[in-house]
Amino acid sequence: ERLRECYHPLQIDEDRKGLRLQNLLNREAVRDANDFPAVRRFEQATAFFDENRANDDSFLQIETLPG
Repeated sequence: ERLRECYHPLQIDEDRKGLRLQNLLNREAVRDANDFPAVRRFEQATAFFDENRANDDSFLQIETLPG
C-alpha cells in the first residue's frame, strides 16, 4: 500500500506478474553502488585472490548478468 502512495499506478502494473512492483522494491533496497550484487561478488573475488595468492591451483570463475 505504501508503494501505491509513492508511485504512479502505471509503475505498479500487476498484470505483468508483479515485475514492475519487484523492480520498485529492488530500487528501494539499493542505496549505493555497494548494494549491487555484482559489486559485492567482485569484492569477494578480490578477497579470494588476496587470500589464495600463493596457491597456484586457485581458480575462480565469476558470472554476472547483463545490467
